[in-house]
Amino acid sequence: EPANPATTATQSQISSEGLVSCLASVIVDSEVVGVLELVLADDTTVSSRENAQHVMAALTDVAVDFHRTQQLRDLRQQVAAWKSAQEFSDCVHRRLGLDETCYAIANEGRRFVGADRVSVLVMQRGSLRVRAISGVDSIDRRSPEVIAMRRLARAIARFGEPLWTQDVIERPPQIQQLINEFHDASGARGLAIIPIKADSPTGKSQLLGVLVVEHFKCDAFEAAEKERLGISCRQAKTALANALEMNGLPLLWLSRSMRSLGWLFGFQSLTMFALVLIGALLLLSVGVAALCLVPMDFTITARGHLQPVERRDIFAPADGVVQETRVQHGDEVALGAVLVRLRNTELDYEARRLVERKYGGEGKR
Repeated sequence: EPANPATTATQSQISSEGLVSCLASVIVDSEVVGVLELVLADDTTVSSRENAQHVMAALTDVAVDFHRTQQLRDLRQQVAAWKSAQEFSDCVHRRLGLDETCYAIANEGRRFVGADRVSVLVMQRGSLRVRAISGVDSIDRRSPEVIAMRRLARAIARFGEPLWTQDVIERPPQIQQLINEFHDASGARGLAIIPIKADSPTGKSQLLGVLVVEHFKCDAFEAAEKERLGISCRQAKTALANALEMNGLPLLWLSRSMRSLGWLFGFQSLTMFALVLIGALLLLSVGVAALCLVPMDFTITARGHLQPVERRDIFAPADGVVQETRVQHGDEVALGAVLVRLRNTELDYEARRLVERKYGGEGKR
């Protein structure tokens, strides 16, 4: 008879062509998961058939234990997968900065999916830009690998469907050429390129970015990897949408500067620092208004020079050496007054010569 009515169905015997089949259902949690069959000869004794039934009952219990163990193993794997997915979700949604979000998607996505490398391209100002590559701190955007990745991702984004290089399908020659160029530049064997699109109220999806996943040791992605990659794409869609919306806010630089100043002055909360800053600005505004509106007498001491309203420069009619200065700086003078006396050696010489000539001529007469 059956060992456990809750887990196995009643055994039955069916005779056909000199043979006897002993059947037993394997039932786990009220669900039939299998059937065991034991075939005996028709001339088997009654005691042998009873022994066969006991054997079937024992085998049924073993099968039930196997299925329960398998279910427990599957549940443990599901719990581990859910925990890993939760950790990935927490990491990509932890910050709203665009660069921080992209690097979280790339680095944590590589660990979560089980790929060798994950790259994130973001649509900004109508162009796809490589914002993060797992395991890489700085990106050389002029390298052949990055250029080939951008060209291939741009083509797949226009195509609108994910690309799995393991799928044996006929592709447009332009896309196949770009795939070959990227394979030559990166050395990847397995490649998946998935556009990340956000749903819009108008019904037309908006491209947020592209996820590039690479394998260097194998050509294909397993079913579990594809499932995890789908989860990461759904989480990345929400995270990128929030980061892009945050990055597009006006005066975002002012908020970040206030946060940096708050940390510099020891404020742990941006709200507290904003309140203190607003209070300081109000006090400064009151002080400026008081200076502008409240009358106040004050004296300013400074040095300066008085300048005449009309100024003329005086030039001597001839060259000479100043012998006498008859006025001082700042004296008032009348029109025609003598200011200085000059001496010209050439004129003195000429005067002496003329005098000698005059008196010399009179002596001769």
